[in-house]
Amino acid sequence: MKKALALVLALAMMCALAAPVMAADSDNKTVTNEDGQEVWLNGETKKDAALISVVMPTAINFQIATKEDGGVLTLDDSDPGTGGVVSGTGKFTNNSNRSVKLTLSEVGDAAVTPTVGFLSVLDVYLAPASMTRADVFDAAGPVDYKLSVGSGLTRELGTMGLSGTLEFKIFAKDNETDTTSLADGKYQLRTVMKVSTVTA
Repeated sequence: MKKALALVLALAMMCALAAPVMAADSDNKTVTNEDGQEVWLNGETKKDAALISVVMPTAINFQIATKEDGGVLTLDDSDPGTGGVVSGTGKFTNNSNRSVKLTLSEVGDAAVTPTVGFLSVLDVYLAPASMTRADVFDAAGPVDYKLSVGSGLTRELGTMGLSGTLEFKIFAKDNETDTTSLADGKYQLRTVMKVSTVTA
């Protein structure tokens, strides 16, 4: 009996960790997990942090290392490979019976101070996981991947055929026009994704 119960619990946990993108009968659907929660980007910053990334269901977790520069905590970009940012991979899978399009429709900011948002202190990018920092920050590229606060966005992230997947990571660099100190702490950037059916 105990073995059977353990097996049921293990299966339940496996199902709970899966967060597929599914196209419903309607043409548009917000991407949520089984509890109806929308997709979140979760970030943590800590001075001299050991960079650890964890992939969570319906979230892209990332960690930022900071350094002190004249009494102000800024992004520690001394490592050219990471630029001070290590990101998990957000993987979206199409489990529907039709091709679907994934669109970013809303971005909500996190507060660093009562008047300054996280996206003002750092330039944050949501880009395909296969890209490098150099590709993302290329002069012709940032306009396609940079996150900006607002609703009613229509940034198409990609199309997925049957059983297709899309994978994304977080990239970031200092906003050179802002001198706000990046306080140690946790930040959440709220992103709303929409799925729509692909019409021929």
